Amino acid sequence: MRYRHFIQSYFLVDEPKTGKLVPFVFRPIQNRYYDMLEREYGIEKNGLSVPVREDLLKARRQGFSTFLLGLFAADDILSENPTETLVISYKDDGTKVFRKRYRTLITSYGARKMGHSVAEIQANPSLLEQAAKKMFSTDSDEFELAHNKARFYCGTASARTGGRGGVVQKLLFSEAAFYPDKKELKAKEIIEGTLRQVDLSSGWVFVESTA
Repeated sequence: MRYRHFIQSYFLVDEPKTGKLVPFVFRPIQNRYYDMLEREYGIEKNGLSVPVREDLLKARRQGFSTFLLGLFAADDILSENPTETLVISYKDDGTKVFRKRYRTLITSYGARKMGHSVAEIQANPSLLEQAAKKMFSTDSDEFELAHNKARFYCGTASARTGGRGGVVQKLLFSEAAFYPDKKELKAKEIIEGTLRQVDLSSGWVFVESTA
């Protein structure tokens, strides 16, 4: 699957400074990281069949979280199978941003496939809502794609998201260094327990955090 080509051809994202919807064009650092994933894991040829395990110590504002979300969303759309994607954020605000951004990625693809140009979508964002009705069979805190039943969920570490159970093929721990330690559940337990949901011989797991 040519994930990079697909993302840059169809997805729109919120421009950080203005909030305007713009095409998802990879930054140089995102291109370098994609090239590394392709070189070391062959993600375009192997997809989810190759076990990707990555720990990312990142600087702020480089777009790694958005990059990974775009990679997950592209795989959700392109997969013939009903994959499960789980993102764990470290705070509620981050969870809301992930859900909104994922929804925008999927609906922007839907609007483009309906024949709308980038300019038309920018001028009339309600086109994304029209696309949502076609793209999602479940459209709430958890998303399910209508065409292949791929599911996406983002929750907050403090809400014991890791204990929700099930099998996951794509997993992101976002800002993992800042997960809270609580008496009933430690940050380490969230990560270790959730990792068991991903098959050892396949699936993608990313742990990213600023220092």
